[in-house]
Amino acid sequence: MEIKCVPIAIPDPQTLPLQALPTKDRIVSPINSQLPNLQFLTDILGQFSAEGDGLLAEIFGDFFIGRRFIINCVATQGISEPYDAWCAEYNGRRSFFFNLSLWTAEDLKRSGLAVIKHEITHILLCELLPETDISNPLKKLERIIIDEGLAHFIGFPKNRETLLVKHTDKWIAAEKELAAAQAQLSNMGLPPHETEQLIQRADTESYWKKYAAISGMFRAAKTYQTSGAAGLRNCIKTGALPKQIFS
Repeated sequence: MEIKCVPIAIPDPQTLPLQALPTKDRIVSPINSQLPNLQFLTDILGQFSAEGDGLLAEIFGDFFIGRRFIINCVATQGISEPYDAWCAEYNGRRSFFFNLSLWTAEDLKRSGLAVIKHEITHILLCELLPETDISNPLKKLERIIIDEGLAHFIGFPKNRETLLVKHTDKWIAAEKELAAAQAQLSNMGLPPHETEQLIQRADTESYWKKYAAISGMFRAAKTYQTSGAAGLRNCIKTGALPKQIFS
């Protein structure tokens, strides 16, 4: 498996098709004629294309033997918070986007490469995860757990090996909130706006507050610790990351 990232600069987000944006709201902040920190992003994309990522290759290599991916990275600006990066279709190809208005040069140096790995994980999973009925809130939550969980694990901005050593308290808190959300979503009488809020909080809050994404990240880390890449591939095939024991 080989992955090459191709940068595409779109300084004016108004020229992007609506389906490529992370929000239906086209209101954007003032934009510059030049994209900020574009060269920093381009350099990081080049680094990833040259070096790849060992864990990404270990997990997905068996699924995509001999496959060569050309993935667009669309750099734009002016999209409202919290949308700093996302995946969407662009020019007939699954792509990922960086909203450079929300990235300083220091941000890119610190976590730009991790976010690239995160978004590429989503693109690869898009071809592999079995279809599910995301109109069902509980099934949508399960999809967030594995899709965002694996992306957060592979794209963890620090040493992945520290997750199960230094951050177990975050795992316990996320699983507790996840269990509460699942119980609420099981209530057929839950008002639609409350259902929407629970799903939205699952993966769009601040980093450690995204309860479903963070639960999934720790479940992925634990599965990898106990069963290796083969264990995670089995989870991808079934479309679920099962709950793990904290230890």
